[in-house]
Amino acid sequence: MKTLEDAPFIVIDLTSGLHARNKTVHEYYNLVRNDVDWRYYGYCPPLGNIDITRLGAEPGAEFIDGVTVVYASKTRASLDREVVAFCTNARVYHKPKTDVFLRRTVWYKSEKVDCAYSLESDSLTDLSHYPYKFKIRLSHYGAALLGGQRYFKGQNPEFDAELLAYLKDCQAGQDALEAEAFQRSFNLEGSVPSGAVCETGASHKTFLTEKGLPYLEAHKLVPGVDAPWNVVLLCPLCRRKLQYGTAQTKAQVLRALYKARKSYLEEAGISLQDLLAQY
Repeated sequence: MKTLEDAPFIVIDLTSGLHARNKTVHEYYNLVRNDVDWRYYGYCPPLGNIDITRLGAEPGAEFIDGVTVVYASKTRASLDREVVAFCTNARVYHKPKTDVFLRRTVWYKSEKVDCAYSLESDSLTDLSHYPYKFKIRLSHYGAALLGGQRYFKGQNPEFDAELLAYLKDCQAGQDALEAEAFQRSFNLEGSVPSGAVCETGASHKTFLTEKGLPYLEAHKLVPGVDAPWNVVLLCPLCRRKLQYGTAQTKAQVLRALYKARKSYLEEAGISLQDLLAQY
């Protein structure tokens, strides 16, 4: 697994073309986790192949692994771009691919077509709530920096250094958040506030520990997602319902939890039906 310093990277300029404004583009799902296999599949506009030799691939190679992919989007007030997300250790393909089993479609010229993808990754860091936004100052670097809606590492050393420093800060922040989630999951007694209650119902009964804290159990709402918002606190009975209950019993608990975490789940592209399907 390559570090950020060692990995090649590509910056992809989203939502800047005519098709993007009409929402008929393949990159419409770039930042959304696929509900079939829970991975990310991105498309690199505009139409055409990616010269992956600029990422270190051998001539004639079909793909290259270990690439950092950075997504940028146009800001409202200027022609500058803002980094909105990135994924590490991605696989980038020379030619776009399609897979009907991923169930990703868009309407194009009155026809429903399967979305193509140029890269795939197990994870993605969403920076929409990150306090510091990285602006790609085209007024400083020149509009040609993102010519063809793509930028490859090595074109501008100054830009490379600034972007890499930002991504490292973001990654460190993400690692801290995941560590917090881990701590909350596996050292629960030390982190539960005294007024905490079961998140499916404040009246659910539990008991106090020797430290005078309510005994609650941490549960990852969406399996495989390491984020603080994904860790819910449940009374022992509700936790067992999710583990051993009937489909109807599980659904009752999950509907309450989905309501409590709705804003986060919707932002992650996870519907109630997606959540129910995980159980």
